[in-house]
Amino acid sequence: MSTSHQPHTSDSTNSTHSPHSKKLKPKYKVLALTGPQGSGKTTQLKLILDKIDAEYASVGDILRSILPFSEKPEHKEALQMMYSGVLIPDELTFEILKDYFSKKQQSGDTKEVLIFDGFPRTSLQTQHLYELSRVYHGMEEAPIAIVRMKLEHADAMKRCLDRAEGLIKVGKEARVDDTPEAIAQRLGIYFNSIPHLNAAFEGKAHLHEFDGAKQIHEVHSDVLERLFE
Repeated sequence: MSTSHQPHTSDSTNSTHSPHSKKLKPKYKVLALTGPQGSGKTTQLKLILDKIDAEYASVGDILRSILPFSEKPEHKEALQMMYSGVLIPDELTFEILKDYFSKKQQSGDTKEVLIFDGFPRTSLQTQHLYELSRVYHGMEEAPIAIVRMKLEHADAMKRCLDRAEGLIKVGKEARVDDTPEAIAQRLGIYFNSIPHLNAAFEGKAHLHEFDGAKQIHEVHSDVLERLFE
């Protein structure tokens, strides 16, 4: 299993942040990027990774790298849930991630900053976030920032559908769970979870919200100002 899922940063992406090309000092050791699909999380992630040498942890990518090849019955069931847009049980997700990060810590394959992509999504996952952060950093308590991209439900749905349609038009394969039904299911779960997540973050992590409807460079300037020294 690959231990790195860092997305490629294209030349066009680099051009949006040339005024901030130097490496900056992060204020947090753990960043958790959250928000609805289509809100610009991945775009901002690419820009952040250009600033710091960080561990990129996409929970979805990690699960997709493990579940299709596992013979465990619970993993096969979880794979079907993923394809239908239903959230995989939190405890099962946690056990998979804990094993993944434990191996990285034991091998010394860790970096100063750990970045979660699309996690946590439930109150229980928030508790798991704190535990996984300790596992990754060798039981060290690390300052955590929740980086939430905000976008209206209708706008998020449109962006997701346009993305899937765009991939198909150029002959590429869309994600198997990027159907209208699965997208709508995931977005509904996300928006319903926000009040519970806010309560779970209180006193344990710093919540930073950014407007995903803004231009990419505007959002990135806000991110730099609030997350870096």
